[in-house]
Amino acid sequence: YYRSAVGTILVYDICTRSTFESIRQWLKEVRDYADDKIAIMLIGNKLDSQTLRTVSTDEGKKFADKNGCLFFETSALDTSNVEQAFASLLAVIEEKAESKNLIIQMKEAHNSKCSII
Repeated sequence: YYRSAVGTILVYDICTRSTFESIRQWLKEVRDYADDKIAIMLIGNKLDSQTLRTVSTDEGKKFADKNGCLFFETSALDTSNVEQAFASLLAVIEEKAESKNLIIQMKEAHNSKCSII
């Protein structure tokens, strides 16, 4: 599932701590099997259920920062931050793709028999 993926989203329920704790294992799996340049986003979902929260925003943010992931809290129910989260992930994927294409172009130019300056 991971081999040709350019981005992945790891989602936990901000109201169920065990889902947050399982993120470490999911992240390990992504890192073990995906390309090392894959864009990873961590999402804390159920933002609409603040009164039932067991995982703080700060905990999620710190975990994401420590592991080089984008971070958003969303609500699938009322769609809060959903569009912004996907747009941010897409922007990172596009940036990485452009960077990768530039590297490929540079390698191809380096391997050519002539250079135009």
